[in-house]
Amino acid sequence: MASPAAFAQPLAREVVLLAHVKAHVREALAHLPNYTCLETMERFSRASTEHRLKFVDSVRMEVLYSGGAELYAAPGANRIQEEDPAALTGGGLMSTGAFALHLKAVFLNPNAQLTWRGEEQLEGRRTARWDFVVSRFDSGLTMRAAGGGSAGIKGSVWVDPETLDVLRLEDHADDMPAFLPVQDASTIVNYARMRVGKDVVMLPQEGVVSVLSRSDSDAEDRNLFAFTHCRAFETESSIRFDAVSEAAEPVTAAPGAVEGAKPLPVGLEIPVLLDAPVTGTAAVGDVIEGKLAADIVKSGKVLIPRGAMAHGRIRRLERVSQNGDYLAVGLEFTELEAGSERFQLYADLTKVDPIPGFQWTLRRTGGADVIDQAESMKLLGVGSFFIRGGRLLLPAGFKMVWKTRSPAEETRTGTQEVSPPEAPMRGVFGGRGR
Repeated sequence: MASPAAFAQPLAREVVLLAHVKAHVREALAHLPNYTCLETMERFSRASTEHRLKFVDSVRMEVLYSGGAELYAAPGANRIQEEDPAALTGGGLMSTGAFALHLKAVFLNPNAQLTWRGEEQLEGRRTARWDFVVSRFDSGLTMRAAGGGSAGIKGSVWVDPETLDVLRLEDHADDMPAFLPVQDASTIVNYARMRVGKDVVMLPQEGVVSVLSRSDSDAEDRNLFAFTHCRAFETESSIRFDAVSEAAEPVTAAPGAVEGAKPLPVGLEIPVLLDAPVTGTAAVGDVIEGKLAADIVKSGKVLIPRGAMAHGRIRRLERVSQNGDYLAVGLEFTELEAGSERFQLYADLTKVDPIPGFQWTLRRTGGADVIDQAESMKLLGVGSFFIRGGRLLLPAGFKMVWKTRSPAEETRTGTQEVSPPEAPMRGVFGGRGR
């Protein structure tokens, strides 16, 4: 008689792949509490589908994943302990979960249902796609409208089958209570690897949250968000002495002091020379480095010497077909290193070496309105520009000048609409709980 093993069938490739992806995500989330990022959120709204989205305001906050939850703080704070980001704003649409909780709900939840959909191309990359459904009892999604209520989620996730990294996750609220005035609430998050200190880790990059009301006007609130200045942090602990007892009781503080890197004064010009060329073989997420072209001086004192290293990465490489063929380039520098000292770089790119085809912006065909596509969302430490033609070559020694600023400073400038929109949906999207 044949043994039971003789009848065992090999597992389907996608089943094995999903098991590896889940293990990979679990490992990534296990290391995520070691890092905190600066989240920039630009909020838009419209009163109906017949109106264009209007810019409302920008919100910037530190975010950390710890203890299975996301915690928040004002930019530059050395303690991150707020569980509700709405506590940092005066109202408006807010959401949570993009930093880590979406991944947790889909890949670490044993009750999540994932269905294999095959291989797809995503922005030129081969990916493996699964659709998922998570019930309202397991999703952790809370909607804060008309008294609030929980909802399920359904959507899709795209994974690199070679590295097992999640590249994109898209979900929509599902099985919402009938009393909620919400027609749809959706989130898209893009992920990539980035260098944090000496480590290279998978972290969220940018995304969008959209909430559509259930009304005749179909009012919409939409938030664009992105994560920059990711860095390591360390927790603080303290000793509390009880007045009655002589025993000392250790108390672990909320996730605390940011590790090492020092802030820089506002208004400094930081000239950086690329250490190695950036060519057409480069990809988003690639590490780039530079050297300071001059001493950084403040009040007659050298703060950072010439030759100090600048650490960054490629943030954007995208072809744009408008008024000819252009390449939109985004470079991100977030840290300077001089010997044993490190400095946080919150800065705007103000000047670059003249190179063929360089442009800061593109203009709409037949009109005079500037379309700042490369900087549709202005991020600290990210300099964006266009290069005409299909060839990318930023040579070694390519000079950029960055000007430091406060992380709490308003990103948007100019004459954008900032008056509160007529949409009644402000503040309805709660986010994900533990």
